[in-house]
Amino acid sequence: GGGGSRWGWYSTIVTDQATAAIRANPRTRNMATQIQVRLWADASGRVTLLNPVASALTGWKVEDALGLPVDHVFRIVNEFTREIVESPVSKAIRDGHIVGLANHTVLIARDGTERPIDDSGAPIRDENGEIIGVILVFRDVSARKRSEQARERLLLAEAEREAAVLANQSKDEFLAVLSHE
Repeated sequence: GGGGSRWGWYSTIVTDQATAAIRANPRTRNMATQIQVRLWADASGRVTLLNPVASALTGWKVEDALGLPVDHVFRIVNEFTREIVESPVSKAIRDGHIVGLANHTVLIARDGTERPIDDSGAPIRDENGEIIGVILVFRDVSARKRSEQARERLLLAEAEREAAVLANQSKDEFLAVLSHE
């Protein structure tokens, strides 16, 4: 876990009410580990909890990720421009509201592996309405992307086939007109 000597000092400083509640409630903790991909951050944008699926996709072991800035663990770029994309955690902390799913975002894992993802961040507030953390939800959309690309290739092949049929019909009509003259 993350309470070892390496992060002990950090855990005592950072363990905010949201993280404490998650860790204390077995039902919530079980849900956190089973929901597809989740990462929790404190109000300063540092990782406080990473579920096993998030750990696998980012390539970060939970104990190595705890206390690091989310942007260090969750590195994302635009699929087309390759420019760094602002983390939904940073946006949720800054803007104070849920940040919707991003399109054309690629997650770069610790080992350099890249995969397209959808992501969103939602602020966690205390009883006074103050932001005490953010939950980040993201999922690998590689299968959906491959399916979309396959569909595009099929549509292109169909369009090319129809164009070839039309060209052939036009050629036949032209030859028919020529032979009558």
